[in-house]
Amino acid sequence: MSTSKGKKPSQNQKKQVAKASSPNPTRRVNTSSPKKDDDSLSRKKSKSSQMKTRIRQLEAKKKRKKRVKRAILIVITTLVAIAIILVLGVYFGGKYLIGRVQTQVDTSDASMIDEFGSKVLIDSVASDKSDQFLSEEGIRNILLIGIDSRNEDYAENGEGSLADIIMILTIDEKEKVLKLSSIQRDAYAYVPGHSEPMKINAAMSYGGATLLLRTVEEHLRIDLENYAYVDISHMERIIDMVGGVVVPLTDEERSAEGGLNSLIREQNVLFGSPSEYNFVYETGDVWLNGRQAVAYARIRHIGNGNYTRSQRQIIVLESMLKNYMNVSLPDKIGIISDILSEVVTNLQGEEIEQYVMQFLPSIMSLQIENMQIPPEGYYHSDTYYDVIKRGEWSIRPNWNAVIPVVQEYIFGVTEEFEPVLEIPKEPSVSEIEENKE
Repeated sequence: MSTSKGKKPSQNQKKQVAKASSPNPTRRVNTSSPKKDDDSLSRKKSKSSQMKTRIRQLEAKKKRKKRVKRAILIVITTLVAIAIILVLGVYFGGKYLIGRVQTQVDTSDASMIDEFGSKVLIDSVASDKSDQFLSEEGIRNILLIGIDSRNEDYAENGEGSLADIIMILTIDEKEKVLKLSSIQRDAYAYVPGHSEPMKINAAMSYGGATLLLRTVEEHLRIDLENYAYVDISHMERIIDMVGGVVVPLTDEERSAEGGLNSLIREQNVLFGSPSEYNFVYETGDVWLNGRQAVAYARIRHIGNGNYTRSQRQIIVLESMLKNYMNVSLPDKIGIISDILSEVVTNLQGEEIEQYVMQFLPSIMSLQIENMQIPPEGYYHSDTYYDVIKRGEWSIRPNWNAVIPVVQEYIFGVTEEFEPVLEIPKEPSVSEIEENKE
């Protein structure tokens, strides 16, 4: 029996409703009016809406924190070059510092997860093309990786965590220079044990640093004997320890949405500081403290995206290195001790000591040469639906065109090589040549 909206049911109707809705005569029946029911439903909807809003706010906050963590990793990973190589001037206590590094011994039984979800030996699925990897006496390449071990699936060898940052540190003992090559983590590559291409940073999650190293070697045809990966989340403090940094700052970088002050405000909110705390009001060559420098390194949407951001990170690194050279010996030891304790590498202690005691005093300049991989014009980037059906933004390099450029940059020469598998949607050679003009 139904009742019209706005009228209260009669006593007889209440009894009939109670009798029809419950076989248990002692069961309590809701006898409230439809109006009250509507009010109750409205309150429930309101609470539900508030809850959804709160969830969205929490998710947004979580995303902001993730961006900050990634930005911190972006800057700190460049410091692996300092942590592993640039322990400049710390001769007394050098052995203590080297002892802070977590070293790993490579074994032939390193394993990974293949495309079928099975655990297999990397050597059983990765083809041995080491005879085609360019190397030269006096030039050593070390793979530098930035990770976030707070991923719940993270393992001690880095497996289970995507590589946020991938760089190659080149130590050229002949020319007495250091070079950095920044590999875009969204660049598509073929990971051993998987038939479909994927973002190159995924190699870390399937097989740790060893698998990522093998993947980079195969796509650049250069020899990479060593790796180092780092997980540090206190970049602000380390920058302040060396006295901050000096960077060239434009007015657009300073004041635009997504620029320096905008990102400083975001960090202030996360850390509970006043919203305009540490705002920057100058341009030109500007001194920045730790929080400001981290924000500077995060700027992405001003300039040429990730490429310009990588240049800013190199500027921060070079300024940190310059200031580091001027701090006292006890401060040097404290800074490097903090960094080294977070580094895992397959470089052994005697190798690190050799670089510290012999190579470092001989370097000609604190300027670090830098290259982006893939270079401009050697890739396509967009949201594609061919590999990931739901769509994924990615960089599609022509690795076979990239290889000679990288070899020339690192070694000064190029060699013939067996072609790398083509990446879907990669630019053609003719298109690359047109981009050069």
